Amino acid sequence: MFVELLLQPISTRYFHFLFYEGPIMRRLFPIVGLIVALTISAASNMNAWGQKQAEPKAKAAAADDAPKSAKTEKEAAPRRRLPQYYSKVGIEERQREAIYKIQADYEGKLDKLEAELKALRDKRDDEILGVLTRAQQKKLEELIEEAKKGRADPAAVKETATEKAAAK
Repeated sequence: MFVELLLQPISTRYFHFLFYEGPIMRRLFPIVGLIVALTISAASNMNAWGQKQAEPKAKAAAADDAPKSAKTEKEAAPRRRLPQYYSKVGIEERQREAIYKIQADYEGKLDKLEAELKALRDKRDDEILGVLTRAQQKKLEELIEEAKKGRADPAAVKETATEKAAAK
């Protein structure tokens, strides 16, 4: 008896209840396994889903506390961030502060240049628009409005396109 027990594979020796060939176990074991697998999967998905749901709430709360205008936000707290890869070369604290000071010095100059660049682009766009006839300008405005509606509601554009195709 002892020798026969030693000659049996370990799986049948210790987990004999899993290899029972009766009709109940044959049906019950796969069902129990499926339930366990689904429970584990659902638990891990719910945990990940809960974390994803918590992030937007935290961002929304932070946005409520933050100043409303971008200009006020820039003036209140300048961006104190090192350029890419600088932190990996062993920047000391005095170097870090010097970099932040340089960034603060150039921030105002860059803002002025960005405003000037925007004004220049607007002037260019006005001149380009001046080349078009009134009919072309009207058609262009319609196309731009249609594109804006499409970004807001893609179904509205499809309906408009279908109506135009039916009219032709």
